[in-house]
Amino acid sequence: MGLLFNYYSQRGIPITVEFQQGYGLKPGDTLRYRGIVVGHVQDVRLTPELQGVSASVRLLPGARDLARDGSRFWIVRPQVDLRGVTGLDTVIGARYLGVLPGAGEFRADFTGLEEPPVTRLDPGGLTIVLETPGRGGLRAGAPVSYREVPIGVILAVDFSNDASVVEARVYIKPDYSHLIRTNTQFWKTSAARLSAGLSGVSLTVNSLRDLLMGGISLATPPQPGQPAISGQHFVLHDEADQDWLTWKPSLPAHAGLNPPQPLPRPVPAELSWRYKNLLQLTRAGQRSGWALGVGGGWLGPADLLTAPAAALSDSVHLTLAGKAFMLSTTRPIADGHLVLLPDTTAHDAWQRIRAPASPEDGWLLADPAVPPRFVAASRYHMADGVWLLDPDLPFDDSWHGASVVAQTDGALLGLLSIDSDGAYVTPLDENTLATLTADPSQTD
Repeated sequence: MGLLFNYYSQRGIPITVEFQQGYGLKPGDTLRYRGIVVGHVQDVRLTPELQGVSASVRLLPGARDLARDGSRFWIVRPQVDLRGVTGLDTVIGARYLGVLPGAGEFRADFTGLEEPPVTRLDPGGLTIVLETPGRGGLRAGAPVSYREVPIGVILAVDFSNDASVVEARVYIKPDYSHLIRTNTQFWKTSAARLSAGLSGVSLTVNSLRDLLMGGISLATPPQPGQPAISGQHFVLHDEADQDWLTWKPSLPAHAGLNPPQPLPRPVPAELSWRYKNLLQLTRAGQRSGWALGVGGGWLGPADLLTAPAAALSDSVHLTLAGKAFMLSTTRPIADGHLVLLPDTTAHDAWQRIRAPASPEDGWLLADPAVPPRFVAASRYHMADGVWLLDPDLPFDDSWHGASVVAQTDGALLGLLSIDSDGAYVTPLDENTLATLTADPSQTD
């Protein structure tokens, strides 16, 4: 036995791997593991039943542990998976075998995989199911992309339980799972588009990845729904609606980007008044939004904490968190965009405040029942001392007075205002800070 062991240890260890298709594999091709050659294909022939292809492989000395129960073998050819495009060297070069070793005992006969295994599924990812009437070229290993950036992979494509539709089971990497919302839309990515016109025939290819295998793309609306959960089903469309391609939701780029803690707690504010219209008829006016307790009292937008010029005397009423307030003591600040209502009883006064030099990545928060919204610094435009918000971001009147806090340290940077021209943030300046941190009992 010792002589036999020494003989095979010098010549290598023979194993057999059967595949459904040969994909051009031939004698002399290599078996590789982690980029190095660990064996050679000795022979490739049809199985006796003509139902597949049998490859005889000899492992190099020292590579015996690659042939274990649970080891997986596949023929490497151009593929796309979570790592991107792989096997491109086989476009102009020879095919070769790949192997992912198992953990069991040694064995010599294997059934090869028709597709490369998905070797890495990080824990915490999202697995969802996309339903489509027909397969349309989808296959396991194809990428799932957001704005042409791969964020996941198709794990499997098969019939639903009742064979009424085709289901693609999709894995989304943990860093990007927050991009998938209940109203996210999915569509098949065409491998190529052929068009003909007076100038001739043209072929449009989005990328090499699309040319090789297509995949799935997705888009999330400007007003994202609730985060999706594992196992959730979505419709997979054959192509994208043009509106989907223009969506620009405000979402963190990575799931690990969470709001700093703790966060300010704005309170609801409601201003009501009466006025006379052009016909001298008495009418009622009302405005609502949010105010924040700070060291000097209550901070809010000027139009929310100031009596309108046309309001009838003694008709103005302000409530903050259900408590009535008089407006005679309000102090305009921040060039009149904001107002401070001095109050020694302001609860949960937020002390972490600073004056930003320019727009910063941060979070907007108002209604406690609505999750904070992330807004990147690039979505602001500075003009006349305020930060104009990208009009593609859908902030409605329910966000009027929302607090804007920095991603870096959770400091209050300013307040959001909503008017007929759109949404803008009034950033705090040094003079405003001095007013906000003053002792409210000393204000006049």
